[in-house]
Amino acid sequence: ARELNEKEVETPTAYLKRKGWVPEEKKSSEFWSGFMVKRMLTNPVYAGLIARGKTETRFPATRDNKNIPREEWICVKGEHEAIVSEQEFQKVLDMMPKINKQHGAVPYSKSIFAGILRCGYCKRKMRIRADSKNIPIYCKSISTSNKFSCYTGKYQQKALENIVLLMIQQQADMAENTIKQLKRANQTLNIPKLRYRKKEYEKKLMIGKQEKMELYEQYVEGQITLQEFQEQKQKYAKKMEQYQGKIQELEDKIAEGEEQKRRVKSEGLHLFLKYKELEELSYEVLHELIEVIYFYDPEHIEIIWKYRDEFLLAAE
Repeated sequence: ARELNEKEVETPTAYLKRKGWVPEEKKSSEFWSGFMVKRMLTNPVYAGLIARGKTETRFPATRDNKNIPREEWICVKGEHEAIVSEQEFQKVLDMMPKINKQHGAVPYSKSIFAGILRCGYCKRKMRIRADSKNIPIYCKSISTSNKFSCYTGKYQQKALENIVLLMIQQQADMAENTIKQLKRANQTLNIPKLRYRKKEYEKKLMIGKQEKMELYEQYVEGQITLQEFQEQKQKYAKKMEQYQGKIQELEDKIAEGEEQKRRVKSEGLHLFLKYKELEELSYEVLHELIEVIYFYDPEHIEIIWKYRDEFLLAAE
């Protein structure tokens, strides 16, 4: 993988994306990893073969399929060009049982950070040795690429738990204070009273328009002179402009009050508030609140919250 990265060989998905064979928005890794190389070396397709009989349908009605062991697959020669020779392919397959016995599988899913913890530099998922006593966290990219400045050491999951727990508690305190501030602001904006005042000005505006029409009729009938008509018309226009300004001002205040009422009910704020007394993290809590955690080094950890936009809007 390191050699492929040094030679700047495109990864399969990056190649397909450049050719336009996969959607542009599809995520693709910029560099090779050991897992990608292993997947290619153990996939019969890359050896120019077509694998059949990989699954068996137990109940056709429910489409319940059973995976068939690799050694029972039926591999036949395909018409596509091989990238890996059959000898290399078979050699790797023969090596796999020994490798798996030596290293074992990493029970990644046991970590509460599974799926949301990524290296801040290369953006790949961090490795979490959940089978180890202290559960170390580290970035695997340092062994396959020197393109990024990934953290070269190991970090303990417990230390990360303490930091994330503290940050959740801080967010909960902020949510509580924000809700209190919004409620206080709502008390100063009496929406029913504002609506009543708006209706009063709308009535005045309507009366003003009627009086303006009557003024014109008086002029047409010769009851007032042109000069009197123009003077009165200017007065009415000034009054109506004032009324319209007041109506707009009240509409803005009503809209502000409605928005504050909506912010008080913000799902993001109340979700954080729910965990104000949280003392221990869990997989469920982390995945409910956090979109991704970017780990740069022990002093630089970035958390992207799921409700960050809504939270920031409510806190304005």
